[in-house]
Amino acid sequence: METWEGLRNYPIQAEFNRRYHPEGYDFKNGFNRYVESIPPYGGKNLRQVVETLLRDRRNISVLDLGCGAGNALLDMRLKYFGNVHGHGITASEFRSPLMKVLQDLLGINIIVGDAHEMESKFNKESFDLIFSFFGLEYMDPEVVLPQAVDLLSSGGVAMLTGTSFLNAHLKPRLVNIESNHNSISFTKK
Repeated sequence: METWEGLRNYPIQAEFNRRYHPEGYDFKNGFNRYVESIPPYGGKNLRQVVETLLRDRRNISVLDLGCGAGNALLDMRLKYFGNVHGHGITASEFRSPLMKVLQDLLGINIIVGDAHEMESKFNKESFDLIFSFFGLEYMDPEVVLPQAVDLLSSGGVAMLTGTSFLNAHLKPRLVNIESNHNSISFTKK
């Protein structure tokens, strides 16, 4: 994997630290603050799922549904650098100009738009991982989940909080479905 030594010394990094991480950005553990936000899947937390996918595929493409400012994608990109390609969809613009610059610099693609129409924004089978930190609470799962399944690559994983709903007609396309009162995770066949 590539390293972030160059970014640590990038002039904008000091401003990023001052605004978003006054104590200094923890390049090694920044992503870990999101790991416990999604229940484990197959006994693995989000970080372990990402690392398993990276071990199997070397590079992965991820989609954060309801990404807000895109902080989780930024932290994931910082932790795994060139091996994780981040994409997000959010209903409204939350990013500061600084976050936009950093995300553009790092190649993170944030789309401001309706997740109910995400199939028109992304190619089918283009994501190895789709995750959401309670974004589905604000979406219609009957519309969003079938599209998420279509956007997942074969063997791709979805880890979603905010719903446990899954249409019966989607189940034949999935394996290892796990759900509880407020989350659902699965792998596409």
